[in-house]
Amino acid sequence: MARTIPLRALLVPLALTPLPAAACTLCRSDAAEAIRARLVAPDLAWNLCVTAIPLLLLLAIIAAVARERA
Repeated sequence: MARTIPLRALLVPLALTPLPAAACTLCRSDAAEAIRARLVAPDLAWNLCVTAIPLLLLLAIIAAVARERA
């Protein structure tokens, strides 16, 4: 009897390879490098906070609305 390999066993290693990222032409452009340099290099913690604060406010509003409906 032939033994079959589950599809998940084939897809997980494929998803962990860097090949799709290496194939991206936009990631290697001058504009992408400039954006990465401005976002990541100087103050990554500040940029993460500025990005997270609106998301936290949105989640707080959603929780308040859900609490009112319950």
